[in-house]
Amino acid sequence: MSIKNNETKESEMQFSDERLKDFIPTSKSHEDDESLAKIAEQVAGERFPKDIPPRKEEAITVAHRVSSKQRKLSLDEYRATFLQVPRIVNRRPVFVSEEVRQQLDLIVLRLSETRRMSVTGLLENICRHHIETYKDDIEQWRKL
Repeated sequence: MSIKNNETKESEMQFSDERLKDFIPTSKSHEDDESLAKIAEQVAGERFPKDIPPRKEEAITVAHRVSSKQRKLSLDEYRATFLQVPRIVNRRPVFVSEEVRQQLDLIVLRLSETRRMSVTGLLENICRHHIETYKDDIEQWRKL
């Protein structure tokens, strides 16, 4: 099937080339070729100035050390934001994939300081944080 597509494309290109032959001026002398070459150089020079140096591709790597104190503070902040046991009234089921559920189980198991914390509580806190963070944007998007 791809061979037919390639043949079709080639025949379409040949047909369009043949139709364009009537509109493409042919130079009859060597002087015309030189003048066309000069014009092409001028146009290329206008579009791509030679005095601009090429951009260098630089890999931006930010290598900074994170001290154990900083890591501890960020863990404390994470725990305060997401691993506090919330009070949930009128619970409703929410479904997540098994993979996500296992990852959430590990987060709660390893990072929570209390046995009362659950995946449901973590999801509640994540959703509350998300809603609070984006409430103004959500309101604007709703009006679109």
